Amino acid sequence: MKDTEANRHRQPVFTKKRDEDKNLKSGHALQMKPRSSNVGRGRKRKNDSLNKETNGLQMENFVNIQIPPPLKKQLVDDCEFITHLGKLVKLPRTPNVDDILEKYCDYRSKKDG
Repeated sequence: MKDTEANRHRQPVFTKKRDEDKNLKSGHALQMKPRSSNVGRGRKRKNDSLNKETNGLQMENFVNIQIPPPLKKQLVDDCEFITHLGKLVKLPRTPNVDDILEKYCDYRSKKDG
């Protein structure tokens, strides 16, 4: 604001309002719950999402899939690129899901006989 007589009279009002806003913000921060040191970060979300997924399904309907290490590394890298770096893969892409599942079936059939 310019240094004028009218603005000088307004200054205490704005200063008071600014201080009240700061107090509200700092008071809100003090009301937050402290973190518990014995619970891992992000653990609650992981358990909550697992519980939501399994609420309507029986555990015996799930299949435990063992993913080969190279495929697992590729999937983890893709997940990090997409979620953390915001990089998307151009489509159509090779190998596609069908190719990956076919290779996995071949891998399991050779391994298990």
